[in-house]
Amino acid sequence: MKNTLEQLSQKALAIIKDPAVNDPDVIARLGQIPAKLQRIGSQFEELARETARIEELVESFAQHHHGTDSSDRQRLVSDPDFLNFGRRAAQTKLSIQIEGELLGKPGEREIISDHKASDSLVRCLMLLYEHKGAAILERLSTLRVNRGPFISKRPMVDYKNGSKPGELYKFQMIGDSGYHVLTTNTTQEKADNLVRAAKLLGFPPGSIEVQVIEK
Repeated sequence: MKNTLEQLSQKALAIIKDPAVNDPDVIARLGQIPAKLQRIGSQFEELARETARIEELVESFAQHHHGTDSSDRQRLVSDPDFLNFGRRAAQTKLSIQIEGELLGKPGEREIISDHKASDSLVRCLMLLYEHKGAAILERLSTLRVNRGPFISKRPMVDYKNGSKPGELYKFQMIGDSGYHVLTTNTTQEKADNLVRAAKLLGFPPGSIEVQVIEK
């Protein structure tokens, strides 16, 4: 499977580099493929690890089943550590790589990977704002995501929680721009939203690469 994913990624990159391919939409869609394939590869690796943990758990439970009374077995399967196979759910964050050309630094590459995915998202948007101006954020305010506009100057209005009157979805200010970004979503949704934002802004494929990684 790993070889198949690598071959697909290489094919996509080869097509993008082909001078005969000049359709911006095709290039933009192909540009997202390597990162998606990398995420799929990571998911397969996690699936393999999870399968091994489940197998170990089942074998362990089977070995002790006959020597454990019903009340002890019930406590065992009700234990969160048992259901999580002795571990906490994986905590994730973003890894964002920005080509230096977008930031006035040709030949360089800016890497952002803060502990919190929301902080990485905000820092990326701040850098774009600082080097491209407020027009970037104004354009992104037209992008609709899961709970409202991706960027907003009116968070108290745009980020109202429709299911909980009086409450707002979480958001963060983007420096001194006057704009705010919605952060009430998963790490994967933040990554997907940033990819959509780069496409909306017409950035070259691969100029902003986003991955979800474990902390």
